[in-house]
Amino acid sequence: MAVRSDLSSSVTLGSYRAAALTARALPGFAARAQTADAFLAGTSKSCRNCALERAALKRRDLSEADLSGANLEGAILHRARLMRAKFTGANLTDANLNKTDLKNAALAQAKLERAMLYEADLSAADLSGANLTEAKMQKARLVRARLDGAHMPEAILTGARLDEASLRGANLSAANLVEVTLRRANLEGANLSNAILTDARLEGAKLEAAIMPDGKRVE
Repeated sequence: MAVRSDLSSSVTLGSYRAAALTARALPGFAARAQTADAFLAGTSKSCRNCALERAALKRRDLSEADLSGANLEGAILHRARLMRAKFTGANLTDANLNKTDLKNAALAQAKLERAMLYEADLSAADLSGANLTEAKMQKARLVRARLDGAHMPEAILTGARLDEASLRGANLSAANLVEVTLRRANLEGANLSNAILTDARLEGAKLEAAIMPDGKRVE
């Protein structure tokens, strides 16, 4: 009987603790849900760390919105206005960002694997350390964008403009850079192994210590 009593007390105490933890967590979940609802309704432009997977945000004006750390995997942001918006550390994997205006946006450390950025304007945007693996960025405008340490293997940048962009230490291995303009861009230490640079323009580009398509490092 003593064993049964101890077991019962242990179960009761465990249940109480679990309930207490749930009660403490619920306000946070509820607050985040309310924040996401307000954002989706258009009454707020701040939704840090919100769960917004597959959100329909086509053509929305989200200029200067704060979506740092938000989960926007598979979200539709086609032609959205995102100037100076904050996406630091956000998850935009498989998101549709075609023809978006992302000038001066903060996308450092953002996850953009397989994201669609066709004809997107990312001029002066900060993509430092962002993951753009297999991203589709045909004809994107990245003039003076910061892509230092960005991870971009197999990204498609056909016809993109990266004049005066900073790509120090970026990984562009096997990237499609056909007809890309990289005039005066900083590619110091970048990895361009197996990248396709057919008809690319590199006048004035800094290539010190960069690994070129043939695998040779520039001295």
